[in-house]
Amino acid sequence: MGKLLGAHYLVLGGYFDVMGALRADARVVEVEETGRVVQSVGATGKPDDFLSVEQSLATSLTGILGTKLAAAAPPPARPAAPKKPRPRPPAKLMMRTAILYSTALGHVEAGEKEKAKETLAAVVKEQPDFQLAAVDLDKLMQ
Repeated sequence: MGKLLGAHYLVLGGYFDVMGALRADARVVEVEETGRVVQSVGATGKPDDFLSVEQSLATSLTGILGTKLAAAAPPPARPAAPKKPRPRPPAKLMMRTAILYSTALGHVEAGEKEKAKETLAAVVKEQPDFQLAAVDLDKLMQ
């Protein structure tokens, strides 16, 4: 599928919670020619520290992909538009809230706008400092 879309790399991964430990793993796969695994990374933490585990994994992936993409990417044709400020992550994202947020995004993808609104409202009620969920809810309400 990545080849059809013109993607050079695909990131695959997963997470699991075993006996009070959260483990998240990801691997970067070259999809254009060989399908080989370029590199694998992982991060471990407590289930309630889901966001910090995810950020650790994302930082590792950024290093891998940044190196690969910098070597392959042509310079931009025009200057980038000014960036909007990104929503700040919550101080601590509970795994339950992350799963609920993921469910809400699934509803959005499926076109189930009302279910998405209800689920995002529950996320924001459960964790008011989760700005990204609040932004997504605002977009749906418009």
